[in-house]
Amino acid sequence: TLAIPPLGSGKGLARSLTMSLDPREALVQLTDRRIRRIDTARVNNRLFLCTSGTGFDAHIGGLFAKSATRGLRTYIALVLRELLRYQPRRYRIMLNGDVLTEKAFLVTVANAGQYGNDVYIAPEASLQDGLLHVVILRPFSLLQGPVLLRSILLRKAHLNKSIRTFAVKEVVIVAESEQLIHFDGEPATEKATLEFRVVPSSLSVLTGPGFRSS
Repeated sequence: TLAIPPLGSGKGLARSLTMSLDPREALVQLTDRRIRRIDTARVNNRLFLCTSGTGFDAHIGGLFAKSATRGLRTYIALVLRELLRYQPRRYRIMLNGDVLTEKAFLVTVANAGQYGNDVYIAPEASLQDGLLHVVILRPFSLLQGPVLLRSILLRKAHLNKSIRTFAVKEVVIVAESEQLIHFDGEPATEKATLEFRVVPSSLSVLTGPGFRSS
């Protein structure tokens, strides 16, 4: 059984499991032994628990990993700096028997709803639904940017017109060349083809008192 102390930069998994963000209080919560089964996911056989993807978020993840400082302030500064520099890429996405060809700012595959810091890219995702939620963010204008950001912060990203979402068990994302990905924020360079799959109810975890089984 896995216990997650809230010590990371964004604390995405700890937040998703409703653990206290105070380490001492979290340790007390763990002694209550609230054990639940959750889904895990894999991308090209790399394990991830919350989110993985390619595009702008992976680009920021790579810069964040090299940054001398951590935390939400550094993340926001990188996003604002790179927003106008980043060029969307074209992807072929195979899901639910369909093939989509999309020019996208990012393609995120979510097992849990958030990246961390309560930034919800896939508000409808659940750690226990046996599904991955694929989020395709299309290129957007500067005027659309504030509205898009607001929808993400209010957990309404799935309602924004620049975003398409799909619930799947498996998805294949193909770029024109090798691509930078992230898995739970950790950057890595992968081949052009990314194969994602969910592994339902594959991990026992300790949760906080607010976690509700689906």
